[in-house]
Amino acid sequence: MKKLNMPPTYFYTGILLVVLIRFLFRDFNLIRFPCSMFGLVLVFLGVWLNFAASSVFKTNKTRHDFGAPRFLLTGGVFRFSRNPMYLGMFFFLAGLAVCVGNVLGLGVPLVFIIAVQLVFVPYEEKLMERRFGKRYVEYKKKVRRWI
Repeated sequence: MKKLNMPPTYFYTGILLVVLIRFLFRDFNLIRFPCSMFGLVLVFLGVWLNFAASSVFKTNKTRHDFGAPRFLLTGGVFRFSRNPMYLGMFFFLAGLAVCVGNVLGLGVPLVFIIAVQLVFVPYEEKLMERRFGKRYVEYKKKVRRWI
């Protein structure tokens, strides 16, 4: 995959869009304090998911660079979700949108997760099936894609 087409690029673009939407569409800044603080829970959940997934990579002495997978990771947060990092990015974007208070900003995490679902997940799952075969198919049967 080209570097520009990587999920982190979409994620960082999403952060920028959520913030821009807050200032460009002020009429939709409808989520007020203290309700907007619920977004912090989602942001922290997203950060935690990404750190937890990264620690599984580190523990197994492998990278998450979107190249050819070397290991089938099934421990830690990968016991509950096959895509905890994408899920973490989604929760972070949703939480940020709630924190800044703009309801239009909630569309950004939805577009992000749809793009991931349609573009990246199928590509990665094919890669994993080719690399790990039956072990990955069995893992897919046991663990949901998202939650």
